[in-house]
Amino acid sequence: APAPAPPPAPAPEAAQDDEGPVVEVSETGEPGATSASFTSRRHTERWGIEETRRFYHALQRFGTDFTLMKSEFPGRSQRQLKNKYKKEHKRQPDLVSLALKTRVDLPSQEEPDEAPAPAPAGAARPAPSLF
Repeated sequence: APAPAPPPAPAPEAAQDDEGPVVEVSETGEPGATSASFTSRRHTERWGIEETRRFYHALQRFGTDFTLMKSEFPGRSQRQLKNKYKKEHKRQPDLVSLALKTRVDLPSQEEPDEAPAPAPAGAARPAPSLF
């Protein structure tokens, strides 16, 4: 024997729950507002070429420490820097890996007035800038 037919659906103009209020639905079948309508999301500026280049320099200097990197980007939040890292890691994983492998040592902050000591013969030179 065939299964019994389901009960008829309510009219598309309004849907009534047995215990809830009436929900208005537009003619297209979509609600007018969603949970995203009430968030306080800030729109950010797009990353330009020069700012992306600075990002790669900062990645070389600080690695993935976005807290330190934030000092180089005053208009950007730590979350924006992390999202930029994730985006670049998806788009150009080889370039991100290269930047992380060729870390640039930060100069010592303790004695800024002294000139750096000459490197001994045969010592490795600092990594050149890749970006």
